[in-house]
Amino acid sequence: MNMIERSLPFVDEYMIGKWNHDIDAKNINWKSFVTDAIRVMRRNNKPYYIKEDLRPFIPPELYDPEDMILDKFAMTANPKKKLRQESLL
Repeated sequence: MNMIERSLPFVDEYMIGKWNHDIDAKNINWKSFVTDAIRVMRRNNKPYYIKEDLRPFIPPELYDPEDMILDKFAMTANPKKKLRQESLL
């Protein structure tokens, strides 16, 4: 949580999942982690996505299906706008 909180001024959107591939990951209270993470995201108005591996730990009172939509972070092309090529000189 410390890393998330420290990154808030610099990060626009978050993808939140379990810490894998480390022996210490089994010692983490994932329900507490996801609860804290969701509260921090909501309190700071940060868009976030909860990865599938962390979803089983979300308390029912914090569950929001919107947290599971990855497409909300996708950029879409605007065919009416052409990119302006700028000179490097």
